[in-house]
Amino acid sequence: KRVGSEEISPQQFQQKADALLNRHRTMENSLLMREAKNEILFGDIDIISLNQFLQSCIEGDARIVHTKVTVPSRLGMSLFMSAFEDLMSMKTRAFLVKDIDPEVLRRLLGTRSLATELTTEQLDRYYSDKAPIPTNPETLYELMQHGGGLDRSFNNPLYKEKLDGIDLETIRGWVEVLCASGKITKLEGTGMPELDGKWFSPFMAEIHGTLGCLAANKSDSIIDLRDYDTSGMTFKVATAFQGTQPTEWQTMTVGDPHEAMRVKVLEMVGSEGPKTADIIHNRLPFSEKAVDRILHELETRNVISVGFFTQTDEAEFILKVDEHIITGGEEEVVEYRWIQNLVLEKSFKKYADVFDAFNEHVFVQKQQELLYRIKDFRFKDWKDLQLDSDVISGRLLHNRMGYTTKNNIPMLLGLKPEPWVGAMEEVVLSKLTPHENITRQELIQDFPKGEEHRQMERDVKNAISNLDRQMLFVKQFEEVIGRRRRLSLFHKVHGVYEPMDFEDALAEVVRRMGPVKASTLRFYVSRNYEDLLVALSNLEKDGRIAKVTALVPDPENFYCAPNEVELLRSPRREDRKMRILTQSDPYVSRFIWEVRSALDRGWYLPVFKGVDPVGKVLMFKVNDYLEIKDMHVPTAYFEEFCDAFHILL
Repeated sequence: KRVGSEEISPQQFQQKADALLNRHRTMENSLLMREAKNEILFGDIDIISLNQFLQSCIEGDARIVHTKVTVPSRLGMSLFMSAFEDLMSMKTRAFLVKDIDPEVLRRLLGTRSLATELTTEQLDRYYSDKAPIPTNPETLYELMQHGGGLDRSFNNPLYKEKLDGIDLETIRGWVEVLCASGKITKLEGTGMPELDGKWFSPFMAEIHGTLGCLAANKSDSIIDLRDYDTSGMTFKVATAFQGTQPTEWQTMTVGDPHEAMRVKVLEMVGSEGPKTADIIHNRLPFSEKAVDRILHELETRNVISVGFFTQTDEAEFILKVDEHIITGGEEEVVEYRWIQNLVLEKSFKKYADVFDAFNEHVFVQKQQELLYRIKDFRFKDWKDLQLDSDVISGRLLHNRMGYTTKNNIPMLLGLKPEPWVGAMEEVVLSKLTPHENITRQELIQDFPKGEEHRQMERDVKNAISNLDRQMLFVKQFEEVIGRRRRLSLFHKVHGVYEPMDFEDALAEVVRRMGPVKASTLRFYVSRNYEDLLVALSNLEKDGRIAKVTALVPDPENFYCAPNEVELLRSPRREDRKMRILTQSDPYVSRFIWEVRSALDRGWYLPVFKGVDPVGKVLMFKVNDYLEIKDMHVPTAYFEEFCDAFHILL
């Protein structure tokens, strides 16, 4: 923790808190103790009513009897709910749910969350429909997307069930078609006989190859996969075949161990149904601590749920999306992580031209935001960009400073309500001309100055601030020889640029930054929230935008372009590139609370591996050099971090 300029440990923080409490306990009229007593006696207990009740008991007007009730008293219920909400582990909560009286549980959670015990028929039917019985090469490939390695013995439970009764020669023919088209490949050289020689899709071959190499190298000692050094580990995948026999092999380096384990656990739970921790431990040749770390992370990120689905002895893990559908969720939901990946893919698409990048983002705030979005961008290009005649700066959205191009001004104006222009604002605007930029000194030179005109000077200053806030003018910059700082020029917007229709502007914003929640759009739209919701509804009815629902952890709606819906309904290979970003980056700011929950609060440069925040760098620019105060990067990613840091430098 950082308190002022001092960094203190949690132990020191607790000691200081205890010392403060003890000091206040000895004070006669401590405000802290009085507030605590007031909250307990009058907020939780209602001491006045309690005294009245006890007095009534003494006088014989009331009496205390012991009776059974369906739900606890108000005090008991509040205490129980606070204890229930404080349970951090869903696994612990699942065991508690099993033992709670149904009436109490219904009051706590509602009826939907009580559906934690499902019939075997419900589960079998659901998971059977997720992966079809193969009838041709394409359906076999679809099945292999859900399962592990395919071999003649069908050791994988999913293959044993789905391929039962199908002739081996038929399956062999399908495999020949798939390997000839490059859709599946064989794995070799992992050191694990359970994996070598099996058929996988290319992505799952990389996942299983990584896990196989780790398992063959003392995997029992691994506690955190991100801290394991994988340098030098390789495996082979087949790249050419004669029939079903590989003729050429490609050597591949081990991928991200943490990502491989995450994908494997999700593939297992998603294709085979609810699994207890013991079953998952037995299926994976890694230490229980390593597997539990992955399960806990997936649990805290609302990817999996914990409950009692097929029995009531041991808690089971299930995909949150599957739980939602099985237990009667009405909305058709998509994976929240797929939404994050689509936002990541759109946000970090590289453009050859800087103006193409500007026209595909709403606005840019810092030079570092362009580093991963423009090919061959260097920080020295930032100054030239600011001086370009097509680039403008100002309070573009909700009083936030940023840079964009003149082409985007109509869209930004469309997101704002009708401007309010007072008498003084009219006078100031009259000084600006459409085709000529002027300095601030030129703008105010005709207004009187001096001690007797202080009120006039304040009115002019406030009018300029009001015009700036409403984006009725923007700024451009010019370099003047002999002047140390660049010259700021006022560029007139009001009456020069025609605002885009609100719904058109909103549709364009959704296209650029979607999928996006309506609550997030409030940071981009200055109109009231009701107008925003009505516009989103109209755009959805017209088919100009689409709505998808994801579990975050409760169902939440995201708006995106219609052609992006299909991309969100099927898994794709993730971008796992490492990037060193800023907290104000357009992507990071969208998920800032998740970043801070993973990396803690404070000022730092977050380090991302794909969509996952994995580390942070505390770095300052001092004169002409960078001073690194602190750095947290997992060992397994250190080489990638060095490459990313080299790009930043």
